[in-house]
Amino acid sequence: MMRRSQVLSVVFSFFIISVLLSSCGGGGDTIIETGSVQSTVTPLYSANGNNWNDYIKNDGSDLFNATDTVCDPAATDTTCIHAGEILSMVVPGRSSCAGLTATDRLDAFNWSCDNSVNPVRFVSTGFQADQGLSDLIDFNSATFAENFLLVWESGSVIAASSPAVWWNNPVVVNNDGSNGADMNIGEIHIITRNANATYVIGADKVGLLVKPGVILTGSATLGEDVVSADTRNFVWVEGVVDGTGDLNAISFSSTRFSVINNVSAVNASQGVYLLMSANNKLNKLYVENSNSFGIIIFNSSDNNALSNIICINNGDTGVILYSSRSNTLNNITTTGHQFEGVLLTNSSYDNTLNNITAYNNVEAGISLSSSGNNILSNITVSSNSNDGLFLGLSSNNILNNITSADNGRYGSHLLSSSDNRFTGQFQVGNNTTLACFVSGGTNPGLTDVTCANQGSSDAVLTTGVSTTGSFVDSANNVFSLLQSDMVIRDVLALPTGNDTYNHSWFDSSSIVTLRNAIEIGNDGIGNDNLLCESNEACLYTPNIAAYQGHGDLISAGPFTDGTITGVTLKKYESNGY
Repeated sequence: MMRRSQVLSVVFSFFIISVLLSSCGGGGDTIIETGSVQSTVTPLYSANGNNWNDYIKNDGSDLFNATDTVCDPAATDTTCIHAGEILSMVVPGRSSCAGLTATDRLDAFNWSCDNSVNPVRFVSTGFQADQGLSDLIDFNSATFAENFLLVWESGSVIAASSPAVWWNNPVVVNNDGSNGADMNIGEIHIITRNANATYVIGADKVGLLVKPGVILTGSATLGEDVVSADTRNFVWVEGVVDGTGDLNAISFSSTRFSVINNVSAVNASQGVYLLMSANNKLNKLYVENSNSFGIIIFNSSDNNALSNIICINNGDTGVILYSSRSNTLNNITTTGHQFEGVLLTNSSYDNTLNNITAYNNVEAGISLSSSGNNILSNITVSSNSNDGLFLGLSSNNILNNITSADNGRYGSHLLSSSDNRFTGQFQVGNNTTLACFVSGGTNPGLTDVTCANQGSSDAVLTTGVSTTGSFVDSANNVFSLLQSDMVIRDVLALPTGNDTYNHSWFDSSSIVTLRNAIEIGNDGIGNDNLLCESNEACLYTPNIAAYQGHGDLISAGPFTDGTITGVTLKKYESNGY
């Protein structure tokens, strides 16, 4: 069976032949299949969203109807849309989205049919998994690659656009390093061979891409930042960066609405460093062998979204949030660190951590120190040398679906922490000293030794569990789950609208969210806060772990309304190996 990308290549070849035949035949719309029509892909936001790294205010009711006003991070804008990623194509003659799907030739984007207009249109809502800006670039010709869109119905193409370049940003080969002076607003700089040099992003709306297969290393001078941006907005970075002997592989300071995507950051003192940098997206990062921290979100670095992160064998902590608020972390695997796998410290409030595996760290799997009003959900802390979960001077946190097993001291250690709530599933077992050690605090959430609910906690307690047979190949840091596992795989029920919990933020506002599900981001629906709320498309999360399945997303079945209504639940087609 051919992969979809192969099918698209075949269709593309046929499409080119059709173009040639049409041209030779004297004109008329290109016909791909009988009954198909030609259309054109254009920016959805044509006033201020024509080029890559263009951002606009997120001031509409959804992704499709913002006012096309320029995002101003220096003012009060805290949510903006990456408009350069949002393209649109009308489907002539169609007033309904029923039965229609769309794919682009590069197989790069997710496409959503929008029936709020007539005729309907398809809108790109973001990259598919594992795709990025590098997949849109022809590194040999230093240009954007041509792309086109196909609209399908019942296995046939019913509308298509002509092959075209969809953005006008200059693509610049830059193999000599940069102090920033050679960069201009809107340029995409590509590194096609190791420069043995550092790069300073010198303008807003600049992309810096290391060609796939190339490893960028810094200069002979030690202690530098290999890639850095200071007081910049709308930056995009991709590629492999080896920071041997250097301070940071990638460093953002006072940088907003920027993206670090498909990045490997290895061997630096710190892998990825954000200082006073807000509203950024970090996706698909692999961070290994940092001398200190893997990823550090530091000092008022708020509203950042971290997803699909693997941190391995960094000298200090895998992921640390320090004095930073309202960040979201999803699908995080962290192992082999001398201190914590994940650490929230020094008044880090209102953060949401979902789907995390913290395994084989020394100090603790996950630690909260003087941090409150955070959500921790679907988390396994396992085989850590000391504590699985540690809360010190940390209050008003909610902990939903937690497994803490096989740790060298305490499964859960609550020290002088108050008003925490454990809910959903709480599984413990095979912890060397105690399952739970609780000291001080008012209504800490658990009872000392027994782990029974205390205060407002209402978790379902399971004891005697072990995760030693849960992972596919934990020795090689592959943290998918075995199909045979019955401890953390497929143990969370498909939720109904009444399977909810409430949470209060630091400002005393509150939310109601669905258990065992997270919001699907970048789909044009909802607020992309990771929490599953009414009228959103959400991913059913059956596992207490980072891994939630693999393959295509399919329907998880009908959703029964309750306190939360109108949710579309999806799941991965396969769960476990």
